[in-house]
Amino acid sequence: MRILIYIKLVVSSLILVSFSAQADGPETEVDSQASKPLALVYNGPGACVSGDCAANAAAIAERAGYKVKLVTPNTIMTHLPKADLWIQPGGEAIVARAAMGDEVFAALKKFVMSGGSFLGFCAGAYMAGPWLDNEDTLPGLDIIPAYTYEYSKYDRAPRMETIHWNGKKRHIYFQDGPGFEVTKANSHIIKATYSDGVPAIVFSPMGKGKVALSGPHPEAPSDWAPSDNLVDTDGDDTDIAMAMISWLKK
Repeated sequence: MRILIYIKLVVSSLILVSFSAQADGPETEVDSQASKPLALVYNGPGACVSGDCAANAAAIAERAGYKVKLVTPNTIMTHLPKADLWIQPGGEAIVARAAMGDEVFAALKKFVMSGGSFLGFCAGAYMAGPWLDNEDTLPGLDIIPAYTYEYSKYDRAPRMETIHWNGKKRHIYFQDGPGFEVTKANSHIIKATYSDGVPAIVFSPMGKGKVALSGPHPEAPSDWAPSDNLVDTDGDDTDIAMAMISWLKK
């Protein structure tokens, strides 16, 4: 979990408009954007700033063919009815929950149950679970048939974690992310495990919607590891993040 203070990110590249001549008349970039599904990326209090978590999550959604809008607690209810995908980036789940308030939080759960998709990285995975705190007193969205817990056992230092993904070992950026307790009956939702066999990435239908969660950070750009004096021995892991979002889009 990338911890931290909130600074509003402005990604001006998401709203650039260009014009191109077509045989059957002019078409604007705005026109082509309108045909794309809409992904909302949370960028309010509780979204990490030091790693630009919201911006990196937005970049993954853009690569996957979504129109992307960064939202804050004050703008969520305006855009949520039009959205196809919600992305909760790394940061502090409890802080984000407090900033959203009860109405928005309830609307987010209803969004998924009614057919929306939810992609959660690290703190976003905690938010999707049944509880947000270690004492199991603050309810989460409860949109995954699994129990989330602090896999790092209170060690909040960033590190490279080994996971098993599609039969191969991958070294992936990790900071205070969750592990998942999954019953045998729901074992089909497990898509990747940590080196000790604990589920690290899960995909699951929920209501009429879909949920994909990761304890580590497959969306992390290449500069995160060296900025924390870590060595990523197998390089970019964004193919995993792309696989997560592709499953949600199907």
